[in-house]
Amino acid sequence: TAAAALTEDAPCCWLCLEEGPDSSGQPLVRDCSCRGTSGFAHLSCMITNARHHGRQAVEDDGPYFELSTCFESCPNCKQLYQDNLHYEMLKSLIAFVDEEFEDMEHRHLQVCSRRDTIRNVDVEKEEDRSKGEAMVTKMLSVMEQLKNYDHWTMGDIKLEVSVYNAISNFYYRIETEESLNKSKSYEEMARDLFRKVGDEGGAIVAERNIAAAEVKLSGDESKLDTIFNLDCLRERYENLLEELGETDTITIDAGVTFARRLADECHAIEAERLLTKLVATSRRVHGPDHSCTVYATSTFQNWCSVRGVVVKGEGDRIFEALRYENDGEMCVVEGPFLADGTRNRSEDRTLTVPSTDIIPAPGMPVICIGLEGGEAHLNGKHGETRAFSRENDTFVFHIYFEEKDLEPAKIEPKNLRIIFELPPPE
Repeated sequence: TAAAALTEDAPCCWLCLEEGPDSSGQPLVRDCSCRGTSGFAHLSCMITNARHHGRQAVEDDGPYFELSTCFESCPNCKQLYQDNLHYEMLKSLIAFVDEEFEDMEHRHLQVCSRRDTIRNVDVEKEEDRSKGEAMVTKMLSVMEQLKNYDHWTMGDIKLEVSVYNAISNFYYRIETEESLNKSKSYEEMARDLFRKVGDEGGAIVAERNIAAAEVKLSGDESKLDTIFNLDCLRERYENLLEELGETDTITIDAGVTFARRLADECHAIEAERLLTKLVATSRRVHGPDHSCTVYATSTFQNWCSVRGVVVKGEGDRIFEALRYENDGEMCVVEGPFLADGTRNRSEDRTLTVPSTDIIPAPGMPVICIGLEGGEAHLNGKHGETRAFSRENDTFVFHIYFEEKDLEPAKIEPKNLRIIFELPPPE
């Protein structure tokens, strides 16, 4: 959830064990995956604790990840902090590194901490944009110092690439002509370094980001869908599954974005199965009120929970199909939806109509019934409506099946039934 203020039955700070606000008047906060009464703390106590363990991580000569984890992740639930709390802890990481590690041996920490923080800057706020610009200047300056100080290794080149990518992302989100040109320029620098070290996969990703900036500059953002297409989003999600695991919030968010595109392109069954899994995983690991769970749940409700249909005699208005009755002969529908996709519940009508009088919307999970002859093997098979056409004056749907070895087929509405609840995958 958003950083939660103390309420009547809220617990004490798990670090100082004091109830109520700290000495500066700041309340208890919690924005991780802790539940119940655990995980609440004062921000000042969290920063003090992170600095103590972060100092130990550096003294033990551990990798940067061990230092950043002290500031970015809750020591109790082991999950990343979220939203404003995450940003506040990242800013405290920068302050800690600048104060504690000025020597050249540790100067790269100043770059890494700013690289991670700039990704979380709220570019809508002028003050934060100014802080982001200062981070850019500092990162570039320190990298030049490091290049002059020692031999620039492969690890250093990877750091440089990640910095260019973070800077590009920062400017891309500002969305002015000047910032988009800067975004494109830094992404081109990242692409050239990827090619220099033989990372063609990284170069392809950079090319996509360059193309996205060019599309934004052109003003025709509809072309973004062709850049960050279904295959691109699938690849990103699968890579994050391998790198971070299925319970990481970054993986879950990427999965939701991928599922939304699946639903957009009428891959209804895959989208619904994926969102069902993501919601269950996020609720189990992060809790029902976590921002990641809320995002996954709202996406499922908006994109997969409604079975939209057109009803014969009701024009082109969309109704919600609720259930079948009389062994599937009749269908109960409710609506209609308004032109903007909302519902006026006070004016909703509930109709019971013949099942042959409803036409499923594109991207609807369906099951085939009553087919004969050469199509009889498709009876009982699950698929989704992707398109429709007229064949010899007969209206037919183009059905793509969940079983990948089945070829798409053109099926009349009378031989289709909506699947209101997907069965477990075979």
